[in-house]
Amino acid sequence: MFTAPARKMANALVNAMIFVDPKAVDGRAYLTGVRLRVRTNVFDTTATDSYLLAQGRAEGTSPGDTWSALLPAGSLKGVAASLKRSKTDASVDFDGTAVTFLVSGEKYRIETMEGVERFDPMDSLFPDLMDYSASPGYAVIDPAIAAKLGKLKDYDSANTVVDAHRPHALVLGLNPAPSKPAVAAFGSDMRILIATRRAPYVPDELSYSGWNSWMP
Repeated sequence: MFTAPARKMANALVNAMIFVDPKAVDGRAYLTGVRLRVRTNVFDTTATDSYLLAQGRAEGTSPGDTWSALLPAGSLKGVAASLKRSKTDASVDFDGTAVTFLVSGEKYRIETMEGVERFDPMDSLFPDLMDYSASPGYAVIDPAIAAKLGKLKDYDSANTVVDAHRPHALVLGLNPAPSKPAVAAFGSDMRILIATRRAPYVPDELSYSGWNSWMP
């Protein structure tokens, strides 16, 4: 059984749930779920709507467990709410059929869904190193994508006096290769790939000299 501070697990799970596609059907039903994985002392989550790919993590303790399971995002809402409220540790375990969370004395048992293997190739999509200084140009991001990114929240430090007015910022870097997605980080435990269109030139909307022509 993996154990970690509940709010750190909330950072990983709740933020990943933002990026599912709740309307996906048929062969893409895996897009409605969140992959949960434990690798010894790390609990991580992965979710995607095919345009955004997000991974969160939380460090904790376990007896050396290693497992992965895909859970419907809709079934995780109760767990997510409890993790956000809790001020103690929380635990998660997998019995091969369902994942069980223990949060503030409450137990949540959630049946897995098919498609966990679809997430295996996604882990290698994140670059080991990103040279932000060598990524000129502009990224064209759909407003719907920007809206999802705007929902990210730090459930751990946001409740402390020190960080109450200094929330995590979203750091965005364009890949030097035009065909590659942008990479974003939210704090040290959430990373995101963003499918963008690239504009190597100055877009018309930004090309006004000194912005003088913006005003009539």
